[in-house]
Amino acid sequence: MNLRLTTLWASLLLPLALQAQPAGTPPQALNLQQVLQAAQDNLDVALSRRNLAGAQADIVSADRAPLPVLSAGVSQIDLRNGNGSGRVLQDRTYDKSLGLDWTWERGNKRELRTLTAQRSADAARAELDATIVQQRVAALAAFYELLAAQERLETSTQLDGDAAELARIAARRLQAGDLSAQETARTEIEAQRARAERRQAELERQRTALELWQITALATPQQLRARADWPAPAPGIASVDLDALVEERAEVRAARARV
Repeated sequence: MNLRLTTLWASLLLPLALQAQPAGTPPQALNLQQVLQAAQDNLDVALSRRNLAGAQADIVSADRAPLPVLSAGVSQIDLRNGNGSGRVLQDRTYDKSLGLDWTWERGNKRELRTLTAQRSADAARAELDATIVQQRVAALAAFYELLAAQERLETSTQLDGDAAELARIAARRLQAGDLSAQETARTEIEAQRARAERRQAELERQRTALELWQITALATPQQLRARADWPAPAPGIASVDLDALVEERAEVRAARARV
């Protein structure tokens, strides 16, 4: 998704999510496994599962012969003099018709129709696998973005506290005549900069929490908190067959089934 569009959605949804947050609710620390599990059961995956269920139902519908159609009609009605009286089917003078239509399929049409529905179901199943992978990847990225934002907020909060303390000490030294007004003003400016960076880090943490909440729908954005260690560096990756990996991707399998 485009970064500008993601930021726009975050700015629109964040106030609503924060208004729905109960007061005094403690944060909920989530590990990576909980996030990945929630991602594979979110709304996008549920829609893909519904599409698969519909495609499987189409197989049952396709593997049926056309039903006969019963039709009835009348014609040659005399609107001026009428059509007589008596029984409708025997005594009335207008023409009556009754038909039964039945389609006789030839050329293995039913088998081919069923095979097409089966291939569509196979494609829907592959698309479901692809959706699950995409949502898990998005949840993984959002989880570590939130974890990084939390650490930046902790660092910024500590720097803000230290800078504010230095500004207070500088103000006292100025009163005691131990520090110039220029140095005191510079220290105050640094404290204000640290305060602004802390506020920016708070907004970044809220944005990343909202992105993770959109994928997992766990708790509320204000409650979400990532709890994990950064992964250890992986050893050297052995050479792999990229062409074989591409051919086994769910999107490629879905496209192949539709062809």
